[in-house]
Parts: sequence; C-alpha cells; structure tokens
Amino acid sequence: MWTIWLIGAVVCGVIELMTQSVWTLCLSIGCVCALIASVCGVSIPIQLILLAAGSLAAFFFAHKYMQEQRNKTTGSNKQEMSSNMDALIGRIGRVTSEIKPGHLGRVQIDGDSWQARAHHESQSFSHGDQVKVLSYDSIIITVTKL
Repeated sequence: MWTIWLIGAVVCGVIELMTQSVWTLCLSIGCVCALIASVCGVSIPIQLILLAAGSLAAFFFAHKYMQEQRNKTTGSNKQEMSSNMDALIGRIGRVTSEIKPGHLGRVQIDGDSWQARAHHESQSFSHGDQVKVLSYDSIIITVTKL
C-alpha cells in the first residue's frame, strides 16, 4: 500500500508545481503521512484517517501562513500597494486624439491608450500635447496640460 501513497504524493507534488494551487500540496503532505503509517504497518482505515488529518492540518497551517504574509504587506502600519489605475496618477502622457471642451479624447501613457477628459470642461488639448494625469473615474482619466 505504501507505493500507492508514494505515487499519490509525487503526482500531487507535480500538479502543485504546475498549478501552484496549494490544496494539491496539502494532499501531497497527507499522502506522505499515510505513507509513513503504511511503512510502520498501520491498518488501512488509520492510513486514510492520517491522509485526511495530514491534509487538513497542512491546509490550516498553509492558510494561516498566507494570511500572515498578506498582513505583513497590507497591515495598518504598512503602505498599501497601488492598483494599476492608482499608479497612473501623476504620470505624463501624450494626447493622441484631440480632447475638446466637454468631450472625451485619448491619451497614450507608456504605450497604453486611455480615454481622457480635461480637468476643466472649458479646456481643450491638441494632438501631441503633453498632459499630466490628475485622477480617474472608472477607466476614464482626468488630465491637465503641463
């Protein structure tokens, strides 16, 4: 029976390497627990119990570890990471489609094209003008002339 547990542990380990889905790592650890019990001559029902208990314990500790790591990076005393849109604020771009008063145009920033509106509705920007991103609303950025 120990060969079945060994094969199970290896297969789950390979799946974990390919998918990085944590739960297959936990199953692999459970298979190792059952493997050790099998080598020691423990009965099959106890091996199955150890498979389940080892997998659940591994999942519990892995989940706890991942939460601790997340808390280290987003805790109350840590600066939260900017989302992609938040990272646009303050960036400089170039107008690729004219922005007319009260209408949307397009601005290119690092190769990405964004719908844009002027900070003041009376402003207009010509093709090629350099602008600075002030804010965003959904996927539309608000810009001002440099």
